Amino acid sequence: MARLILFGLIGYLCFVAWRFYMHSQPVTALELRQQHISASQTLDLAVVWPDSAAFQGYTDAARLVVDLANQAGGVGCQGVAALAQHCTKRQLRLKTYPESTQDREHAVQQAKAIADNLNTLAVIGYQRSDAAVPAAIVYDRQGILMLSSGATHVKFTHYDFRRVFRHLVADDVNAALLADYLYKEGFINLYVVYERDMYGSDFSNFLMEYAVQRGLQVPTSHFFEPGQIDFLPILSPLRTRIGPINLTQELAMLRARLEQLQRMNHIRVLAAQGTRQELIRFLSEHGTNKSQNDQFFSALSYEKLIEYLNQELTLSKKQSYLNTVFERHLDTLSLMNREQQYAELEAFSLLVEQLITELEQQFSESLTLSADLKAGVPPRLHTLQAVDFGQDLRLETLKQMRKKIVRIQSGQVDAIFVAGFLPELADVILQIRELNIKSPIFGGNTLNDLSAQCSQDKNCELYGDVYALAMHDISEYTRRYQQKHNNADSSEECTADNDGCIKKRYECSRFDLSYQRLLEFDSQYQQRYGKQADHWAVQGYLAANIVIETLNAANTFELNVIADTLTLQGNKEIADKGLMFSCADVGVTEGDVMVDPMWVRKLIPH
Repeated sequence: MARLILFGLIGYLCFVAWRFYMHSQPVTALELRQQHISASQTLDLAVVWPDSAAFQGYTDAARLVVDLANQAGGVGCQGVAALAQHCTKRQLRLKTYPESTQDREHAVQQAKAIADNLNTLAVIGYQRSDAAVPAAIVYDRQGILMLSSGATHVKFTHYDFRRVFRHLVADDVNAALLADYLYKEGFINLYVVYERDMYGSDFSNFLMEYAVQRGLQVPTSHFFEPGQIDFLPILSPLRTRIGPINLTQELAMLRARLEQLQRMNHIRVLAAQGTRQELIRFLSEHGTNKSQNDQFFSALSYEKLIEYLNQELTLSKKQSYLNTVFERHLDTLSLMNREQQYAELEAFSLLVEQLITELEQQFSESLTLSADLKAGVPPRLHTLQAVDFGQDLRLETLKQMRKKIVRIQSGQVDAIFVAGFLPELADVILQIRELNIKSPIFGGNTLNDLSAQCSQDKNCELYGDVYALAMHDISEYTRRYQQKHNNADSSEECTADNDGCIKKRYECSRFDLSYQRLLEFDSQYQQRYGKQADHWAVQGYLAANIVIETLNAANTFELNVIADTLTLQGNKEIADKGLMFSCADVGVTEGDVMVDPMWVRKLIPH
């Protein structure tokens, strides 16, 4: 009996000891990593990026940034609060991994292998959304900070992740930007060819949606599979679809848009300057409510007349009003033969040119008036009369009409959009040209490296006119900096070749600080690698520095605090440290660290 009691007591004590031991040990992946990170003096920053010479700049830049941080004493623990908590800086070690181009399961297995290293604090890179999205699930659960430099899939940062971020603009924003550019350049038809993967499918869907909203037509779209080599089966039907436009419809829409624009402007002028009798005359003769007459409006107060006028303005903006006007002009133009329609187009072109000239003159005189008023000079009567309303919008719309007319007259109304990755995209474009399709070709940021590839292959002339959404490099930021300090005009409608114009988003000291810091990095990059940092090197520079500045701002190596610091303080910390070029209030929004929007540029100058 005594033995049983003794064995029972020993067993109980062992059980208590086992429970105490188990409760004292980490029981989650996050706790395991946190314990290891807290004890380690050297932490790992993983770079997952394509293993190719064309993309080498990214890894080279990240390595340089990490080396410079280590030489300066390490990362983290820079604040007074950190010193009070006896926080010590740590050294960073860069570990590189080739990004998976296989299926998603392979990307998950690679992420798990990286996460198995408990010393991994953060991961940067990932050019492909197909690899980044499944990998993000692993990193977030394992307590690893992830900052992608290429995953543009809209939902990448919308999965309720705590530790997943990116610093490249998402596909929906890029698609809207490109659709707006194509519209303003006067294109009418947009033909879409895309790779059927996460990036190609989503970007193309967004682009087609926004293009139709802006007024472009998307006659057809074709897709190809990843790894495909022969694209002629899907491209041959494309050649048969590209044909003459419907001149009657296009001319009717041009007329309708001009009539809508003039009506809206007339209403705005009446609301600001019109007399009571002018308001009554317009509402009774040109109002959309035909049930009212001049006697009805004459009985109303001036304030009530303004209300009715504002209703007319709202109605004039609607697509239904534009459609009604379009149908009216379509009926008239349908009675003309093609020669008469082209004569009508020429007359319309002259009218648009006249209106642009008059509006630019009015705009110049309104600026003179503004300068005179600031200087205390009495305003001149004719200058006051020249002041117009909504000049910027009218001028932008008229110039878009002019570009569209030029395209109709030249027959160059078609654009082709391709979405996917190199080298498949290069083959797609070359096979499009083999079919003697000469329309300009547009692509997303994945097309940026085509110019380097064709220069290496010495066949750039075969690609024709190719444009891409460009990420800024040193040369582009230098150009913007010089524009700013040469007193260039400020606008958000600057074209790529306009040296007399500076984007409004660069008009603050934040841009100067970021530019000077980037120049210092580029000097160090050239000293080490013997060449200027390209656009991928700039992205690697930004990604590595965002991680480091986040660690510095967190003042701790608590994994949850680090992630929350980037979410809650990222905008201010990144901007104050010279890592955000845009002066707009952009920063960390649902995981998106918006460093700078992209822009459309021609890849292969002729």
